[in-house]
Amino acid sequence: MKNITKSLIVVLALFFLQSCAATNGTKEPASLRQELSESDITSRCAAALELGRMQDEESIALLAEMADSENPQIRKCAIEGLRWYEDPGFCQDFYEYWLGDPDKEVRKAAGIAIVANKCEGNVTRRADYAMDSQSCGYTQYFINNVQKAIAEASPVEQWKEIIPKLNIRDTIVDKGAPEEILQMRLNLAFAVIDWGESVAIIHSFDNLGSLEENRQNNLVDIEVYAKKQEYIKQFCPIIQFPDFAYWNKVITGEKGQDNQ
Repeated sequence: MKNITKSLIVVLALFFLQSCAATNGTKEPASLRQELSESDITSRCAAALELGRMQDEESIALLAEMADSENPQIRKCAIEGLRWYEDPGFCQDFYEYWLGDPDKEVRKAAGIAIVANKCEGNVTRRADYAMDSQSCGYTQYFINNVQKAIAEASPVEQWKEIIPKLNIRDTIVDKGAPEEILQMRLNLAFAVIDWGESVAIIHSFDNLGSLEENRQNNLVDIEVYAKKQEYIKQFCPIIQFPDFAYWNKVITGEKGQDNQ
């Protein structure tokens, strides 16, 4: 009788645990992998995201296959799932989707994956449009000045006061420089100002207490200015932009203390 009672208790306990799992919405990886092949896109996307968060190794090939889907929503979900593996080996693929996918939402998801995984040192850029070192030197000069102005601005709109002081049109002129080079230098200078417009939003970021929490909480906004940085790097691959650790000092107020 005692053995029967013990067995009954074990069965009830297992049933209770399974019921709790179902209530909490948790599923086994094998069940989630099966959902990746379902016709319902919502289910497939939810499974892709959950498997990514689990970092389930057996799902990587399936998610990679989804990332090649003709359906942009499926590609987006696959990238969002792969992002959670935090594997630097995925960075180049994220990069190619970021710059080349025809769908805006897929590009956005890939860009966020690049920012979240800090992929900067794990991507290879083509040098098809590389400018001369002099042009890139001027561009770096503009970046450095805009960066400093944004960090020190209070209120934030004051950073724009640096723009007329840069004397852009006079600065970029070299004796004998072809008109097409001067025009490209001007375009890059305007691209730096446009980058500054997006970066300046960091002043409105909430400080959550740590660099990583501040990064993860603002991935969407960071991706916007990262995309503008990437445009400039297509022409000047070795140009240097401040990383998020620099901007985090602005968010936490440490940058102002540095300047006192």
